[in-house]
Amino acid sequence: MTRSQRRLPWLDLETTGFTELFDRRVYEHRILEIGAVVTDEHFTVLASTSIVIQQPMVRVLELSDEAVTRMHTNNGLFDEVVKSFTTLKAAEHQLIQFYRQNGVSKKVEPLCGSGIHFDRMFIEAQMPELHDFLYYRNLDISSVKEFLKTISPSFEPSKRQQHRALPDILESVAEAKTYRALLAPLLEQD
Repeated sequence: MTRSQRRLPWLDLETTGFTELFDRRVYEHRILEIGAVVTDEHFTVLASTSIVIQQPMVRVLELSDEAVTRMHTNNGLFDEVVKSFTTLKAAEHQLIQFYRQNGVSKKVEPLCGSGIHFDRMFIEAQMPELHDFLYYRNLDISSVKEFLKTISPSFEPSKRQQHRALPDILESVAEAKTYRALLAPLLEQD
């Protein structure tokens, strides 16, 4: 595949927990929403989708700490989870189909996102078919940001902190475009 034909899969999850996922708690916490995007190598968005997952709210509230409960009540995600009819298994199949329909080949391109190791943990634990579809490498935008902050401590791109999967992943794509604009001229010299 030539550079101009690259199709990069992006993903962001909203879950009932994002801290203290040790001791295999990643198997216990629930995925609430999936945001997915496909871009080219210039980080131009070619397609996007968002899927809210049906979950039992009693269990969701048991697992969610105060910060998560406040966040997903305020942003409306809990209300949408109650109304959703999409199971996690159905969402997993929809996501694989979405990637395939938009040119993402199995096990070819890195999974892209911000703090993507977090999402990978949930994918491996709860979506084995998607895990099998995705390549093992990551393109983690937060790592690029931390690298640039190490070089220039005052560097800090603004974040809206919506904590909804699709807006968050689109914000990560925009951040990647910013970093590309900074770095590409240095790398594309003859």
